[in-house]
Formats: sequence, C-alpha cells, structure tokens
Amino acid sequence: MRKSHLIALFILFIAVTVLIVSQAFTGPESQEILNEPSKAPVTASPTLAASQGTPSPTATPEPTQGPVVRPAVDYTKLSSLSATYHQAWSSFDMESLTVIKDTTCFYSKADDTGLDIYLTFNLGYIQGTEVKILDLLKGSSLKATFFMPDNFIELNKNLGDEAENILKRIVNEGHVLGVRGNFATATITPEQFCDKLWTMEETYQGIAGATKRMEFFRPDPMKISARDIAIAEAMGYKVALWSRTIGGETKNALSVMVESLADGIIYSMDTSEALFNVLDDFITQATGKGYSFKTLEQ
Repeated sequence: MRKSHLIALFILFIAVTVLIVSQAFTGPESQEILNEPSKAPVTASPTLAASQGTPSPTATPEPTQGPVVRPAVDYTKLSSLSATYHQAWSSFDMESLTVIKDTTCFYSKADDTGLDIYLTFNLGYIQGTEVKILDLLKGSSLKATFFMPDNFIELNKNLGDEAENILKRIVNEGHVLGVRGNFATATITPEQFCDKLWTMEETYQGIAGATKRMEFFRPDPMKISARDIAIAEAMGYKVALWSRTIGGETKNALSVMVESLADGIIYSMDTSEALFNVLDDFITQATGKGYSFKTLEQ
C-alpha cells in the first residue's frame, strides 16, 4: 500500500472519531448533564398532576356581621339641650326651622337622575287599610317607607297578631321601616327617650333579624326639638322630615298631591280610608308625568 493511501485512511479515521465524539456530547441527555447547574426545578407533568388531583381554590368567606349593639350615648351632653317643641307641617315650615340646621334632618330627596317622589306612611291605630295599601303597592311594583310608633304592637293588641303581621309584610316585601317619635319627648329623660327608640329596634330585629336595624327617625310634627334631633342622631338615625303632609281630612287630597308634584318631594301620609281611595289614581297620574317612586334609602 502506498504511503499516500495510509495517510488518507488515517485522516478518515480521525474525522469519523471526531464526529462520533461530538454527537455524544451534543445529544439531549448529554446537554442536560452539561446544563445541570442552571436547570429549573422539575414540575409534575399534566398527566401526573391530574392523577394526583389538583385542589380547588378555597373560596374567600363572606364577612359576617354580628348582632346590632345599642349605641353608647352620653346622656349628660343631651340633658342640657333645649326640649322646646317647634311645629312644622310642610317644607315651607321646615325651611324656617333653625333647629334643624347642621343636622342630618332632610325634607326632600331630589337627585339628578330623574323625577323621584317618596311615599311615606305613619302607622298608628290599625284602620284596616294598611293591608290594602300594601296590596296596592305590591300590585304596582312600588316601594314606600313606613314609620311605626314605639307602642304600635300595644296599641293594636286587641287585633291579635295583626300589627306584627303588617310589620312583617313591610319588611319582607322590601319597604323601609323607620321609627316614629309619637310620644311626648319633652317630659322624659334622654335615657328614657333612648329606651323607647331601642324598644322599637328590638321589635324590628325580631322581624328582620338580629343584624338589622332601622335607619330613619321621624318626629311628630308637633314635637320637633333640638334635643330630640340630637338624641335620634346619637342613636344612629337620620331624621326624616317631609315636604307635604296629606291626611285623611285633606280636602281634594288627589288634586293637592298632583299639583304639589316636584322632584324629591316626600309625602307624609296616614293610612286612612280616604287617602287609600285616591292613592291608586295618584300613582297612575304621577307615573304618567314621568315620576318614579322610591324609598328614603334610595
């Protein structure tokens, strides 16, 4: 064999050897070994994770609200306030009452989103029309605000469970129930006043639940005083006055209500038969004029 052939074979052997060695060090397994120091942690494959079961996310628990606690009131600060009564029957009277300045008191609820009016009813002796009013409101898909006195159950105890059933319907059908200060507040101490308010709260909680309380206090139109307002506010209420009083004795009640329509007007009404008889027509006419009915919470 010639010397040149031997050299060619030797060169071919070297080339093949180099090729084999380079392949050995560039394969997947060898590359993994070379990169071992910087390799990311191994994660389970989808199949393995599925076989072991992936725990479902734990739902965040809803915040719980405890029972309503009676507000702590400093009676000594309230005793020095004036208990002199001021009278108010309409928004014109309200505007002249300096006693309501810088308080939570309001007598209208106008907003910028449309024409809104508010029906509010003052409960007392059951007249047999309360259920009719609730039926009418339900049939018209309307909500209203009702105010109960501290002795509502006692006033109507001769009717069995009727008073409690009315309160249950008011709450369960989505109406707002508030506190009515129908008692002679000037003759009792601030603590006694607060006791009466809390008695109504306990009645309400017995119907709506221990975590619920009422939001609004309405004084008697003949019994508005600086002390009463301060006590109601100290007990956590907003003082809800009114724009127009419509009683069962109001002559031409329907025309009076229609003519007084205005954005944000709050009607203060009793539950008399005479008022009930015009209520349906009023709702029809007010709705036809573009008004919506809301509760004081809205």
